[in-house]
Amino acid sequence: MSANVRSLMHLMDLRAKDDAQLEAQQMCELIWPHFEAWVPAIAAWYKKNRWAKARLSP
Repeated sequence: MSANVRSLMHLMDLRAKDDAQLEAQQMCELIWPHFEAWVPAIAAWYKKNRWAKARLSP
């Protein structure tokens, strides 16, 4: 799988929310540590402001 930061945030916006399919939520949880290691400042902001809130990335 390959993606840029915006694409990963968009994926997590759609699939990390509580009413998403369970397998999709689990996939986001598996991707998260890689995202956090790749862009720690953005990941910290995302976790605080958007994780599981179903807001779409611009």
